[in-house]
Order: sequence, then C-alpha cells, then structure tokens
Amino acid sequence: MTLALRTRLTVFYTIVFGVLLTAIAAGSYGPVAQQLDTDATASLIELTNGLHGYLHFEGATPEVQYDASDPQETAFVQRATRFYQIYDGASGALLVQSDAIEPLGLTFTPAEVKSFHDEPRLHDIQTDYGRIRLTNSVITERPGRTYLLQVGASLAAMDSALDIVLAALAAIAIARLSRISASRSMLILPSGSAVVPRMMATSTGIAS
Repeated sequence: MTLALRTRLTVFYTIVFGVLLTAIAAGSYGPVAQQLDTDATASLIELTNGLHGYLHFEGATPEVQYDASDPQETAFVQRATRFYQIYDGASGALLVQSDAIEPLGLTFTPAEVKSFHDEPRLHDIQTDYGRIRLTNSVITERPGRTYLLQVGASLAAMDSALDIVLAALAAIAIARLSRISASRSMLILPSGSAVVPRMMATSTGIAS
C-alpha cells in the first residue's frame, strides 16, 4: 500500500464520518427547532384569542378594557398588547397601534390589510430588532363592521437559543471529526516514520 493510497483512505474516512456526524447533528437540531417554533406559535395564538375578550368597540377607536387591580389579568394584557395593532376591515385604516410595534415599521397598506383580512394567517417578518411573528384575526363587531387584529411576538429569544444549539452541535461534530482523523492518521502511519525508531529504541532498552 503506497502512502498516496493511505492518504486517500484517510481523506475518504474523514469525509464519510463528517457526513455521518453532520446528519446526526441535523437530526438533533431539527426536532428542537420544530418544538420551539410550535411552542412560540401556540403561545402567540393563546395571546391573540385571549386579547379578543378585552377589546371593546363602542367608540371610533377600539379600546382594551381590563381590571387593573387583578395582577394576572394585568400581566396577560400587557403581554398581549406589547406588539399589537387594529385596522378597519373595510378601509384598511390603522386605528390602534402599540408603542412597541410602531418603530418596527410594521404598518401595512390597505391592500395588504385586505389580504390579511380575507385570508387570516401567521407570518414572520424580519425587522432591525429580529424576527417578529404576527397573527391575523378578524373581529366582527356588528354586521358589515369588521376589524383586523394583529398580535405579534418577538422570536429573538428562540432564534438565539437555536443559534446556541447549532453552535454546540457543530463544536461536538468538529471535535469528534478531529479525533477520528487523528486516529486514522496514526493507524496508517508509514513504517519509515520517526515514531517507529523511537518505539524500537524503547523496546531495545526494555529488553536490555
């Protein structure tokens, strides 16, 4: 077996193990990412559905009414209204917008509002402050009078957690690949290398 062939075998085994470790890392990352994404969506839908019960449309501008003396109710409403806005379903005009969502530039055109109104759906938007996930739900106050409610949640914490998981998996894969590569290199070391004479000298010394 020539040295060139041994070198090619080392490269081959390194690539094979690299592919296997990458597949294992991807298989570990996928379920974690899916679970975090599912949890984020479920939490946002819960906020959206709960906020419906606190909205009142008696005047020209929708209002959020709740019992400020109830700590749990107050905490929930504060979470639900951190990123929220309400549009007139007919004209697409923006009626209410939270202070936190205003600087994100998430004000939509009447055409976009109509699209969300006709087909309510979740959608993610990349902003300067990270990704924001928005729900769209239609509220019918009375026949012919509808509103589009959008409630958002930041995905920055989820994205940061996934970055940490990905970095950890990559570090583990690289470390294992390095050990495998080093092991293969030692196993196919040619007999004329500097390691062999040292081992022979050591053996001679022991024998004497």
